[in-house]
Amino acid sequence: MSRWMYFLFLCVAVGATEHGNDEWLEVNIEQGPVRGQLDSGGELWTFLNIPYATAPTGKHKFKAPLPPPTWTKTYDAVDRRIICPQFVWKSVMTGDYSMQEDCLVANIYVPDTRRKNLSVLVYVHGGAFQLGYGDWFEAKNLLKYKDFIAVTFNYRLGIHGFLCLGTEDIPGNAGMKDQVALLKWVQKNIAAFGGNPNDVTIGGSSAGSMSVDLLTISKSAEGLFHKVIPESGSNLSTFSSQSNPLQNAKDHAKTLNFTNVDDIYQLEEFYKTLSYETLIGKGLNFDDPYFFTPCVERPTGDGSFLTESPFSILKSEEYRNMKKSIREIWHNFIKTGKPVPEGSSIPSWPPVGEDTSPYMSLGRTVELHSSALTEDRTRFWENIYQKYYQEPLSPPKPYSRSDL
Repeated sequence: MSRWMYFLFLCVAVGATEHGNDEWLEVNIEQGPVRGQLDSGGELWTFLNIPYATAPTGKHKFKAPLPPPTWTKTYDAVDRRIICPQFVWKSVMTGDYSMQEDCLVANIYVPDTRRKNLSVLVYVHGGAFQLGYGDWFEAKNLLKYKDFIAVTFNYRLGIHGFLCLGTEDIPGNAGMKDQVALLKWVQKNIAAFGGNPNDVTIGGSSAGSMSVDLLTISKSAEGLFHKVIPESGSNLSTFSSQSNPLQNAKDHAKTLNFTNVDDIYQLEEFYKTLSYETLIGKGLNFDDPYFFTPCVERPTGDGSFLTESPFSILKSEEYRNMKKSIREIWHNFIKTGKPVPEGSSIPSWPPVGEDTSPYMSLGRTVELHSSALTEDRTRFWENIYQKYYQEPLSPPKPYSRSDL
């Protein structure tokens, strides 16, 4: 399946949250007081477009996010339709938007309940790492249970979020570092909304699924969440990481009529001075060889997100014996963290053994099975992966300026 069709299949187009109620709820977070509105349905409070970090601008636009702003007067957390710089694909993104560099905002959906210490779901939007925004996923339908809080958010996209040169000013993975910043913000502030920072589930589909799976293997995100729901995308997916980010950057620069691509500092300066209009381009081509997605970074002291390939990390001793869980009903998993909750009609599912059994058969009936054939199939595909998988490379260390 091509990346284009893969994206179309996984893309979730949703409408914006409506606000037609004049009731407000004020809470105090680390940055200052904020107030949100009661949703038009009267069942949840919405706190929209709260800055969780500050996106660097100008020549620093590819760096890690900065701390969020603070305020003393009450911040009205209403929908400002803020999205990060991207090509707006009208067929899946309807309505008007405010596209801006400083686009790192979060949306908090809180059920109208007196209960406290609620579970928390942080949802990472999809869009092939190229487009989308936090409220592309509408949280209202999930919150009808009134027993957890949902958080959605923006992160930098495309070349803006994933250009990776391995230099101090463009180390790579700005978009993933935005996601880590959001999770840190949740740890510091979600209790003010009635949430439990010790019960955070991260989930997503498409690129959002790849993101949460990458977060599970990044040391920068350790301790920031407790359960994961990856839907249709893993950290080993086709475009979860660039195979050669520096070559991608060179090839793309050539299409913009820049020829001195072998001088890393000239290439860096070229990208740092490009306008957002040029960076965004005239459209999307998911079959481009220079498709900007997460990368394996060269350590630069900028708080790296990923310095080893996902495949290498998963082969390491730390992950070799990791028990794998499956997805159960979202609500039950968010609340219990178990593949099959107690009292379920689905058979209990013990951890898989070295022979890849048991496995759950999802046919007309749901049954637990063990089979030697399953192990043979697993080894067959594992051998193919070992033989043909091309590990993504980090950019080489730039030459010293003193050598010039």
